[in-house]
Amino acid sequence: MEILENYINYLMEKKTKTNVISKTITDENIRKLINDTKSLNLLIKEKKIVDVGSGNGILGVTVAILNPNKSIFLVEPRRKKADYLKEMIEYLMIENVKVINTDIETYLKVEKGNFSMITRGFPDNEKLYKIFEKNKIKQFIAISSKEKFKKIIKNSKIKNLRSYDIKNRETIKIFCLECVSRETL
Repeated sequence: MEILENYINYLMEKKTKTNVISKTITDENIRKLINDTKSLNLLIKEKKIVDVGSGNGILGVTVAILNPNKSIFLVEPRRKKADYLKEMIEYLMIENVKVINTDIETYLKVEKGNFSMITRGFPDNEKLYKIFEKNKIKQFIAISSKEKFKKIIKNSKIKNLRSYDIKNRETIKIFCLECVSRETL
């Protein structure tokens, strides 16, 4: 896809001008992250998708590019990163994305449950699970390390968590929680 190539080029160009993306990241590493996202994308069921802690946008922007008929919301609490995301979306002319410069708790006071929540390497997946449960979000999908999720599961009441391998990635997995029906929560 040409737009994905433009996106990778944009990230590589901006890495030396901002600290939103690591200055040491390589084109190959970005492609691996995008491939991880393509795997996660196969699990998304809702037409509305919220990327929590969007950061440099590799997760949410890639999902937006792959799903032009879905609405993507990049929830990013840091102003500098939110501004970077807005600039990138405008540059790439992606129309199905909106950047929200706030934290997830504030966002959820306005927005309720009919969406898939996605995240990558969020610092507190246990906190996100509690948000998922409380707000009856339809689906929560995360890319994270196996070790981090083992620790979370060991110390929590998380049930019905499924994990998926990512091709050519041994240390990370995709984890998915879904609400089967809103009445069962």
